[in-house]
Amino acid sequence: MIVFPDAEALALAHLRTALPDLRGGTELPALADGRMFLVVGRTGGSMTWPVLDTAALDLEVWGPDRADAHDALQAVLGALLALDRQPGPIASVRVTSAPQYAPDAITGEPRWLASIDLATRAT
Repeated sequence: MIVFPDAEALALAHLRTALPDLRGGTELPALADGRMFLVVGRTGGSMTWPVLDTAALDLEVWGPDRADAHDALQAVLGALLALDRQPGPIASVRVTSAPQYAPDAITGEPRWLASIDLATRAT
């Protein structure tokens, strides 16, 4: 049986180790309370069966201010790009949409966005 890892869970597990002070998940908590928070969400991707699953992931970082949220997103990208072409389940990491500032439409809180392709190997 060929199984691909959950790209969202894989990215979050790595980021929890690499950036232990950054809270994150697949959904924004109801009360973000102005603290830094990362949301990782799969928006699609492509599959080269049975070798690679290339997940398109959106990264969103909310923070107490524009500069802190920006720095956190840059740290997230750096931590994920460090996984590119390393042994293990991640085959490659590529930024597909560079960081952009987009305050939250509902709350007005500072938020930075970026997108990556995270290719994982089947097991």
